[in-house]
Amino acid sequence: MRKYLIAITLLFIWIVTLPGIAQQYHHQYYDINEVLSKELIKQVVKDKEGYVWVATDEGILRFDGVNSRLFYKELPSPYTKAFCVRKNGNLLVLHDKGVMEIHNRPDTTVFKYPKVHGRPLTDTLFYPKSIFEDSKGNLWVGENRIVVKFDQEGVSRYDLGAENTSADYHRSYSFAEDAFGNLWMASYKGQLFVYNENYKRFDPVATQVKLKDLAVLENYKGDYLLLGGKEGLLQLKIDSDQQILSQQFYPEIKEVFSLVFTSENELFIGSWDQGLFKAKISEEHLEYYLIEEVPFTDIISLHYDPLAKELWIGGSENVGILKATLVHPVLPTVPYRIESLDISPEKQVHYTVGTHVYALSGNRTYWATTQKVNLSESYIDRLVVKEDHMWMASAFGQIFRKDRQTGQVELLLHDPDFTILHVYEDTEENAWFTGSLKGLLKIKEGQKPWYYPEVVNSQVVRQSPFGEVLCGGSGKEGYLYKYDKIADRFMNISLPLPFPSEEPLLVNDLSFGAQGDLWLATSKGLLKAGYRNGKYHNLQRVRLDGFNENEPVRAVWVSEQGIWLANSYGLVYYHNEKTMLFNRENGLPSKILKARGLVGDAKGNIWVATAKGVAEVQSPDSRILRKTPQPILQNLTVNGQKYSLSDTVQLIFPYNARWEVEYISLSYPGNQMVYQARILQLDSTWSKVSTNRNISVLGMSEGEYVLQVRSRKNAMLWSDPLVVPFTIATPWFKTWWAYLLFAFAFCGLILLTVKVYNFNLIRQKQRLREIIDARTQEINRQKNELIEQQKKIIQQKEELLEKNEALFKSQKALSEADLNFLHLKEKQLHEQVEYKNKQLTTLNLHLIQKNQSLKEMRSKLEELIKSSKRASQTDLKQSLKMIDESFRLDKDWEEFKLYFEQVYTGFYAKLKVNYPELTSQELRHCALIRLNLNIQTAASILGISPESIKVSRSRLRKKLNLPNNQNLNDFILNI
Repeated sequence: MRKYLIAITLLFIWIVTLPGIAQQYHHQYYDINEVLSKELIKQVVKDKEGYVWVATDEGILRFDGVNSRLFYKELPSPYTKAFCVRKNGNLLVLHDKGVMEIHNRPDTTVFKYPKVHGRPLTDTLFYPKSIFEDSKGNLWVGENRIVVKFDQEGVSRYDLGAENTSADYHRSYSFAEDAFGNLWMASYKGQLFVYNENYKRFDPVATQVKLKDLAVLENYKGDYLLLGGKEGLLQLKIDSDQQILSQQFYPEIKEVFSLVFTSENELFIGSWDQGLFKAKISEEHLEYYLIEEVPFTDIISLHYDPLAKELWIGGSENVGILKATLVHPVLPTVPYRIESLDISPEKQVHYTVGTHVYALSGNRTYWATTQKVNLSESYIDRLVVKEDHMWMASAFGQIFRKDRQTGQVELLLHDPDFTILHVYEDTEENAWFTGSLKGLLKIKEGQKPWYYPEVVNSQVVRQSPFGEVLCGGSGKEGYLYKYDKIADRFMNISLPLPFPSEEPLLVNDLSFGAQGDLWLATSKGLLKAGYRNGKYHNLQRVRLDGFNENEPVRAVWVSEQGIWLANSYGLVYYHNEKTMLFNRENGLPSKILKARGLVGDAKGNIWVATAKGVAEVQSPDSRILRKTPQPILQNLTVNGQKYSLSDTVQLIFPYNARWEVEYISLSYPGNQMVYQARILQLDSTWSKVSTNRNISVLGMSEGEYVLQVRSRKNAMLWSDPLVVPFTIATPWFKTWWAYLLFAFAFCGLILLTVKVYNFNLIRQKQRLREIIDARTQEINRQKNELIEQQKKIIQQKEELLEKNEALFKSQKALSEADLNFLHLKEKQLHEQVEYKNKQLTTLNLHLIQKNQSLKEMRSKLEELIKSSKRASQTDLKQSLKMIDESFRLDKDWEEFKLYFEQVYTGFYAKLKVNYPELTSQELRHCALIRLNLNIQTAASILGISPESIKVSRSRLRKKLNLPNNQNLNDFILNI
């Protein structure tokens, strides 16, 4: 009974541990949607250059990671069935009418008939379905019923009878060669054969289990055969004599249609209707598990690339790729973001999702979660787990301590104004809490909580390998503090920043190397400070290849294998100045990583807290840490014309030409690829990281240059750069023969110029001589004419002189007469003026005497009025009035005006035109002023008093607009 129990227990342990043993490394599946096939897919294979080829019923597709290209016109038949990678690396494609060899270049693909031992294989085949090349270079092709062999002797056909005829659309015969050089073949009907070299025939081989729909036959370890069919797998141990030494049947996986080995014992198995399996085979049993990430179940083709460590999977309508990844996502049991995580001393991962704290247990195959804390009234987003207790803090200023032995949870502090950013417990069991405006908080069991106000903007607390407690904060000069246990205070040990910064530096996380060097995850990138003699020094910025050095870093963790850090791109691994990027494409649950959300375990792996779950990331090793494939040139155009790359040894571009280079790195999936480029002679720094796959250049000067392009894929290192030396040709006008030509042309031009100049001089001299002769004749003729004319002129001059003399005498006589007449006329005018002046004077005297008599008469009349009666006074007043009116009679004035105008012509007209507001009395006054009469005389003539004359002069000045400094008499005399 005890034996049975032991046996049952061992069987149970064996069954349970099978998947756990097999699934040692996580796999990431990528669906290749860019491979667009309208017909059924038959096989997927990868050639030596890195291109992926897909055989379909509409031709073959070539895929480079970005684009797929269909070839069907180049083939005799578009119905392609299978591929064969020859020993020299060339790729054969099998179609319904024969075999073609693919000669592929980045920009050119040529299909040729293959050669077998120097003989072109142009034979027509009848609907073949499989092809195989043995170690001797012979080709074997399986048709529906017949197997065709191509060797040195020519073509041999082997009819295996109707019982082995295949009606399947994909399979007919499968081939394999063992380590002894024996060729094995299995028909789709299930019969195994071995080729008899001596008799040139296939001998049937009996097996214990005859598989139906036998679709695949593979050799591994050299002396093992593995057959896959409808019922499962059959393993055969063989020897050099073509004998079967042992057989093992594995019925666990049904409908086996394809398989491929990745190592001696590990393989992938494709089922027709059950999907893809990862298995480990031994003589006793088969360990396997289903790869659930593959979304389709009809696995008809498997191709493993050992260099890239990737498995290409082909279904009837799908193409995908399976790659090993270091990232192992662990999904929590509740759909909340991971706020914080920590690893307990017993190596158990704890994480919080807010109101609950969970613990992970198990392995990468089976993860179990256990609820440890439930605080429905709080939101726990900070967590520290120790051997006998656990610290928890909420965003609302709550601090809890849980006793892991009793399970009791105690609320130690509740400050609503305290936003706790980080919790850390040092080796002396001091718990530190950052984020309070009061300062850094320390809590120790049995002591009162204590704030350190010298650290206000605290962010993170860590302890160095030498026991020093450091606090990272925020500020320009106060961002790093060190705890002084003796003084019980924090000292500012901030180092000068190695770059100018106007903004405060924010320290998000701290981590320490084995030698005490300090790594800082900051808002300005990753910084590192050395440690010597108990002090930190030489703060430097760490340049992450391919990343912006100013990119903020949220978390950092230093392990023995390398540096892990989190930024907005994802998780970055840094080692020996090389970087690897992990993001959602590699299996991380989210691209959003939590600040201070990295924790390393004892194995050197890193645990990552993301917005959508927890992930474990293994430290890279030699199996997975590798470079991205080197980019290759794919297309080159110069001035819009395609440039052949196949025959190009050296690239020479015309001067001032526009050339464009297209490149690609054949790594899959291609959407994860980024590139950098540079032209060394122009700029030694790499360009910005971009998914752009081409470079366009215009207007480079002549010379030799080197174009370098490198690529990087997620979770891989930067590739070796593609080096493309090229030359910008010297323009023809800068070549030696051009200079020589220019010199000859210049000399010829000078010689021609001299000859033309001399020729022109000669012609000009001749022309001038002709002109001179013609002009001389003309001058002589004109001279003679002038002589004749001079004679006539002299004669006429003599006549003119005589006439002039007579005319002068006449003019002299006339001049004397005119002069006498003028003197006489002047005398007459002078006499007239004197006469007029005498008349004016007489008239003035007459007017004065008249007015004087009238004045005397008026005076006498006034005396009479005073002494006479009233009636007679009235009469006398009338007489006086008449006398007054006589003073103003215009008759005498008209006569005066007539004589005055004769002497001073236009005087009155000028005054009336320029000063129309003058009255007749004022015009008379102006005339008297023109005669230069004094005030007394003018008053007598005008019949007014001298005072009235002065008033009249004042009015005249105003109406004539005369300034104060101008004399009225001078103004009137100048009119």
